[in-house]
Amino acid sequence: MRLLGICAVAVLALAGCGQAGTAMSDEEVAGELAKMPALWPGRYSTQISLVSLEAPHAAPEKLEAMRASMEKKARGGEHCLGPEKAKQGYRREIDKLTGRDRCKFHSLSVSGGRIDAKMFCSQGFFAGSATIDLSGTVSPSSLNMTMLLKQSGGLGPTADMTLEMKLANRMIGEC
Repeated sequence: MRLLGICAVAVLALAGCGQAGTAMSDEEVAGELAKMPALWPGRYSTQISLVSLEAPHAAPEKLEAMRASMEKKARGGEHCLGPEKAKQGYRREIDKLTGRDRCKFHSLSVSGGRIDAKMFCSQGFFAGSATIDLSGTVSPSSLNMTMLLKQSGGLGPTADMTLEMKLANRMIGEC
């Protein structure tokens, strides 16, 4: 769970999130998040991987440093999830994304073990805007998700950047 938060913060820090269009209301987001299953208490293994990172305005050494930093943070690990935290499930982690002024959900659907979302973000660290697409599967014992960030405009090495990460979290036994 903690690594899901790290992954989300990394994506949001690079994106910076709100674009023209209609954002979902807090009530609509809460309604979809309420459909996410509670997790089973136990020991979980989390793997976060950087699939791709393209930053056409970054110098090759800067791009490699960004890639190395993300890969170092994205290794994964194991953690124990007690009954109280298990009740909150992934809802708590994903709900943290909605509390940020810069990013707003424009679509979020939780149905039949799938989660699909699109967020728009603006005025990040280097201005510009970004879209974040989340898609994957969720169950009481696992989460498999792909996050695709597309940064548009702005200044600096992250202008017009594209970033794709995968997250796999699964229960591996008792605590």
